[in-house]
Amino acid sequence: MWPATPCSNSLLTLFSVAVRGTFMKTFFKGAAAAALICLGTAASASTVTLTQTGPGAYGSAGLFQNVKIEFPNSSGTGTQTYSGTAGAFDMTGPAGQFFAFCVDLHDSLKASASYTINNSLFLTDIKDNMQKLFDTAYKDVDTSVEAAAFQIALWEILKDTNTSGGASVFDIGAGDFKVIGTRTPDQVKTQATAYLSGLNGTPTSKFNMTFYESGNSQDLVTVSAVPLPAAGLMLLASLAGFAGFRRRNS
Repeated sequence: MWPATPCSNSLLTLFSVAVRGTFMKTFFKGAAAAALICLGTAASASTVTLTQTGPGAYGSAGLFQNVKIEFPNSSGTGTQTYSGTAGAFDMTGPAGQFFAFCVDLHDSLKASASYTINNSLFLTDIKDNMQKLFDTAYKDVDTSVEAAAFQIALWEILKDTNTSGGASVFDIGAGDFKVIGTRTPDQVKTQATAYLSGLNGTPTSKFNMTFYESGNSQDLVTVSAVPLPAAGLMLLASLAGFAGFRRRNS
């Protein structure tokens, strides 16, 4: 249970993920359409139930690393630390299995809980930076180091985004949120810093975010790939047909 253990088996707010790699590519092909169906179903329903797939919070993929972090406590009167693990959680919802990331550093996740959609869960500046992180880095996350680094970058955005109109300065070693001690591998810290430094870079993909809120469990946000417009789909179909024609005539 939290508040001492963010994103352990008991703490996470979730991002559904579709990431590359042998396992992830196979999973994404089957789950991308399901994720979109899930969003549509949830939007029309009053509640949706999510559970941990298991074994454990990270499932068989095991996309996590050890971390130690410090952040403001829930009362805002001091700080608290978490020494545990962070990465991509393996979850199951109405449309099937998906991966997820924690964005709430205080509440605990039930083994199974009900959620409703609340796209006003975070301030616009925070959501904008989350969007940039997904669009510039998300599709390349497929190792335990990258998953843990992505999680740390999300926490940094959540706690250290400037919501007063000024520029945000992201530094995982300083500010309201920080990585402390030697528990977190250097590769994870380096990758998290790279993700944050690239927020204003050229997007490599586009994702839609939907935020979920629970009255008795941790809040979450899921993402799904933005579908190609009709013209783009027609172009891909034309290219595929052309490639087939060339093979038949070579």
